[in-house]
Amino acid sequence: MSISRFIRILVIVFAVLAAVSVAFSFLASVADSRLEYAAEQRLHLNEAVQNLRNASSDLTRWARAYAVTGNPQEYSDYWDEIFTVQRRDHAVATFGEHNAPQHERDLIQQALNLSNTLAELEEQAFNAVSEGDMETATYLMFGEAYEVGRLPITQTLSQLHETVEQRTREYQDSARETASVFDMLAIVSIISFAFVSILGVIIILRRISPINNLMTLIDDVSNGKMNVNVDRSKISNDEIGTLTRNVLSLVDVSKGMVDDFIKMHHEYITLGHMHYTMDESKYQNSFREMIAHVNKLLKQVTTDIMDTGNVLTKIGHGDFDAKLQSNNWPGEWVVVPDSVNSLSNNIQAIGTEISGMIHASAILGDLHYRIDESKYEGGWREIMKGLNNMTSAIETPIRVVEMALNEMKTGNLDLADIDAKISAAGIEPSPESYNGMFRSMIATFDATFTETSSYISELEKVLAQMADGDLRYIIEREYIGSYDLVKRSVNNINSRLHKTMSEIYAASDQVLSGAKQIATSAQDLANGAQVQASSVQELNATIDMISQQTRQNAESAKEANELSNMSTASAKEGSESMNEMLKAMAQIKESSGDISKIIKVIQDIAFQTNLLSLNAAVEAARAGDHGKGFSVVAEEVGNLAGRSQESASETTGLIETSNSRVESGSSIAESTSRTLETIVTNAAEMSELISNISVASREQAEAIEQVSEGLSQISRVTQSNSAVSEETAAASEELNSQAELLKQLVTYFKL
Repeated sequence: MSISRFIRILVIVFAVLAAVSVAFSFLASVADSRLEYAAEQRLHLNEAVQNLRNASSDLTRWARAYAVTGNPQEYSDYWDEIFTVQRRDHAVATFGEHNAPQHERDLIQQALNLSNTLAELEEQAFNAVSEGDMETATYLMFGEAYEVGRLPITQTLSQLHETVEQRTREYQDSARETASVFDMLAIVSIISFAFVSILGVIIILRRISPINNLMTLIDDVSNGKMNVNVDRSKISNDEIGTLTRNVLSLVDVSKGMVDDFIKMHHEYITLGHMHYTMDESKYQNSFREMIAHVNKLLKQVTTDIMDTGNVLTKIGHGDFDAKLQSNNWPGEWVVVPDSVNSLSNNIQAIGTEISGMIHASAILGDLHYRIDESKYEGGWREIMKGLNNMTSAIETPIRVVEMALNEMKTGNLDLADIDAKISAAGIEPSPESYNGMFRSMIATFDATFTETSSYISELEKVLAQMADGDLRYIIEREYIGSYDLVKRSVNNINSRLHKTMSEIYAASDQVLSGAKQIATSAQDLANGAQVQASSVQELNATIDMISQQTRQNAESAKEANELSNMSTASAKEGSESMNEMLKAMAQIKESSGDISKIIKVIQDIAFQTNLLSLNAAVEAARAGDHGKGFSVVAEEVGNLAGRSQESASETTGLIETSNSRVESGSSIAESTSRTLETIVTNAAEMSELISNISVASREQAEAIEQVSEGLSQISRVTQSNSAVSEETAAASEELNSQAELLKQLVTYFKL
C-alpha cells in the first residue's frame, strides 16, 4: 500500500471520526442550550406570573388607600402602574416571546378581563373620592362585590402559575436527559478519534521518515531561509520525492520573487524610480497574476502620489480650490484625499479668516474683528489664537491713542487725568505695559502730548497777559517745526499791537485837543443858528396866518360858486321835470280814455255772460235732475258776470275822477314851470358874479402861498443849519468823550 493511499484512508477515518465527534458535540451543545433555555423560560415565566400577581395586588392596595385617605400620591401611583410601569403588559409580552401555549395565554387574558371588570368598581370609587363621598368610595373598595371580583383573579393567576410551573419543569427535565445522552456520545466519539489518531501517527512515523526532512525544508523556507542546500540527485522517485522536488521548485520561484521584490524596493524606494515595475514574463499562472497585481498596485500608488503631489503643489502656490477626487480612492485609501482636501479646506478657511481680518482691520478700520477660534483644532487653533492676540495687541495701543485724542478734542490737556480715564475703561495707558514699537508709539505720543501741552500752556499764558493789557511779555523759548511759526505769529501780534497801541496813545492826545476846539466853535455856531431860526419861525407864522385866511376866502367863494351852479342846475332840472310831468299827465289822460274803452268792452262781455248764464239755467231746469249740477255752475257764472259788471262800473267812476284831477294838476304844473324858468335866469347871473370873486381870491391865495413857501424854505434852511450846528456840537462833545475814552483804553495796555 502506497503512503498516499494509506494517508487517504487514514484521512477518511479521521474525517469520519471527527465528523461524528463534531456532530455529537454539536448535539450536546444544542441540548445544553435547550436546557439553559428551559431554565431561563421557567424563570422568566414565573417572574411574569409573579409580576401579574404583584401588579394586581398593588393596584388594589393603591385604590383602597386612595379610597380611604384621598391621598393624591396613591392615585398617581395607581395610574403610573397602568400607563407607565405596565407590569401586566410586560408579562403578556414575556409569554408571547417564549411562545407559551394558547391555554396559558387564555388564562392571562381571562385574568386581564376580570381585572378590567374590577377596574370599573375602582373607577367608581375614584369618582366618589373626587366628589368628596369617602364613605361610598370605602364601601366600593372594601365591599363584598369587590372581594367577589378579586377572588377569580387570584384563582386564575394561581392556576396559571401551576400550569406554567408544571410545563416548564417537564420541559427542563426532558432537556436535561437529552443533554446527558449527547454528552456521553460526544465523549465516546472523542475517545475513538484520539485512539485512531494515535494509531495513525505511530504507523505514519514508521512510513514517512523522509517527510521530516521535507518538513524541515518547508519550515526553513517558511522562516525566510531561501538558501537551502539539498542534493537533488539523492531524492527518491516516490511520492515524497516528487513532493520534495516540487517544494524545491516552489523555493526557487519564491527566491526569484524575493529577489525581484528586493530589486523593486531598491528601485522604487531607495532610488525613487516611481515608474519601475517587475518582469511578469518570468512567472506563470497565479504567480504572474500576483506580480501583475503588484505592478498594478505600484502604478496606482505612483498615480495617487503624483495626484497628491500636484494638489499639494497647487495649494503651495495658493490655489486653495485644488481638491483630490475621493471617488477614485477605494476603501480605506479615501483617507488620503480626505486628509489632503481637509488640509486644503482648513488652509482655505484660514485664508478667508485672515482676509476677513485684513479687510476689517486694514480697509474698514475695525480692530474689534476676531476669528472664531472654536472652529479650529490643534495648531490651527493656536494660529487663530495668535492672530486674535496680534489684533488685540494692535488694537489696545491704538485705543489708548484714540481715547487720548478724543480727550484732546474736548480740550483736556491733563495727561494724568487722561491716563486715569483710560485706566477706568480697563486699558493700561502706561508705555511700560507694551513692548517694541507699541511702547515706542505710546511713549512718543505721551512725549508729543506733553510737549504740545507745554506749548499750549505757554501760548495761553502769553495770550492771557495780552488780554490783561500786558504787551511787554514775548515767547523766548525755542519751538520746533510748525510750532515755531505759531510762536513767531504770537510774538509778531504782540509786537505790532504794542507799536499800534503806542501810536494810538500818542495820537489820542492830539485828537483830544482838536476835539475840544471843534466843540467850542460848534457850540457858538449852534447858539447863533438857534436865534436866527426863532426869528424866521415868527415871520413864517404870521405869513401862514394871512395865507390861511386868504385860502379860506377862496374856498368860501368857491363853495358859493358851486352852490350857485348847483341851484341853477337844480332849477333847470326842475323846469325840465315839470315839462316831462306835463307830458306824462297828458299821456295819463290819454291812457285813461283807453282804459274807459276797455272797461266798456268788459261791461259788454259781462252782460253777454249774464245772458248765457240765464240760458244755461233755463236749459238746466228743463233737464230736471240731470241738469242740477250744470244749474249750479250757471248760477255761479251769472254771479261772476254780475260782480265783473259792478267792478267795471266802479273802475269807470275812478278813472273819470282821475281825469279831472289830472287836468287840474296840469294847469298848476304849467304855472310852476314858468316860475322855474325865471329862477334859472337869475341864478345864472349870480353864479357868474360868484365865479369872478372865486377866481380873484384863488389868485391872491396863490401869491401868498408863494411868499409863505419862500419863508418856509428860509426857515427849513435855518433850522437845518441850527440842527447841523447842534449835531456838530454834539459830535464834538462825543468826539471829545471818545478821545478821552480812547486815551483811557490805551492806558490799559502796559507798553
